[in-house]
Amino acid sequence: MRVLRASGKLLEDTLNGDAESVAAALDQAHTELSSILTYNASMRTTGSLTGICW
Repeated sequence: MRVLRASGKLLEDTLNGDAESVAAALDQAHTELSSILTYNASMRTTGSLTGICW
């Protein structure tokens, strides 16, 4: 339920043009949903697809 409330608040803040609240909500979502391990794994995959060797 918390995610649904946060989503509704994000939509409301977006429609009201409250850039600071939107930025804070996106930052919090990113922090909560992306772990360093997931980020690093994604970067390795992206790098290998583009020919970059780590």
